[in-house]
Amino acid sequence: MTPLITTLADEQKSQAVTDWAARAAWVVGLLLFVALMYWLMREGWKWRGTLQGDLPELPAVPEEPGETRLSLAGRYHGSTTAVSGSTASWPAVWAPAAVWSSP
Repeated sequence: MTPLITTLADEQKSQAVTDWAARAAWVVGLLLFVALMYWLMREGWKWRGTLQGDLPELPAVPEEPGETRLSLAGRYHGSTTAVSGSTASWPAVWAPAAVWSSP
């Protein structure tokens, strides 16, 4: 019968050593994949520019807006809160919490 201490000592194994070659291959592979995705997005953007390149320019904004063609009555209630425009930064002023109502 062997003592318990020698049995436990025999069963211990050292921790596995990191396989640096495999880790480097994974990192390089992921970087290449990200670079490929960015290149494909750029190519798609250039292709869209080619397809939409012959569109005419937008018309200029008129000096006078002209007479009203459509008027609305009612009240719009936004789904977010906004603070006063005098003390807020641009995004808070732009928030769609504006209220319009009929006179």
